[in-house]
Amino acid sequence: DLSGSVPSEVGKLTNLVEIVVSSNDLSGSVPSEVGKLTNLVEIDVSWNDLSGSVPSEVGKLTNLVEIDVSDNVLSGSFPSEMGQLTNLVRLNVLQNLLNGTIPDELYRLESLTDFDCSFNSLSGTINDQIGRLTNLESLSVGGNAFTGTFPSTVGNLTNLKYFDISLNFFTGTIPSELALIENINRIDVRWNNFNGTVPEELCELEELFNLIADCFPTNITGLPAVKCKCCTTCCDTARRGDWEACGPT
Repeated sequence: DLSGSVPSEVGKLTNLVEIVVSSNDLSGSVPSEVGKLTNLVEIDVSWNDLSGSVPSEVGKLTNLVEIDVSDNVLSGSFPSEMGQLTNLVRLNVLQNLLNGTIPDELYRLESLTDFDCSFNSLSGTINDQIGRLTNLESLSVGGNAFTGTFPSTVGNLTNLKYFDISLNFFTGTIPSELALIENINRIDVRWNNFNGTVPEELCELEELFNLIADCFPTNITGLPAVKCKCCTTCCDTARRGDWEACGPT
């Protein structure tokens, strides 16, 4: 296993096309000199112990197709400079300590097919501009502290197969525009502050195999937070994060 920190001298390896050092014991911060590696197509440093913030210089790596920094202890906010990575197809920052909001610039990444920022400490709202990311096949923002209503522009994401916004604080109703995504396989909206009824139009989606919501009666009121005619799994909204509080309908 590789251990120790990533040396700043890595910036001299200007012909590098890939950095793939996942599942090691690397620690310390990602050096800003990584911004000199403008030929990079892939960065995969997942499953390490890297800390500190994502350097803004990563925005200079405009050939990047994939970034995977999942399962580290990275902190700070998303650098807005990442909005310059217009060739990016996959962005995975799952299971870190990132905070702040998703910068508006990230909604420019129209090549993205896979965006996963689950299990961080991100907050604020999801911008209407999410509807620009029409190539998205998988969107996972679960396990954060997002608030507000989820934008109806999600209906523009007609390539979406996987939609997980669980364990947040979204309010209002679950957007009926999700029913415009004909080939979606999984919708997980459990453990939020939604109310009303899960849109019945979702029951008509032939490819939808998993529909998970807070439709289990809570111990507090005896009523479910949302009503659902066709959910495959119902959870108790009063028992956030307790997997035993969910079950098949």
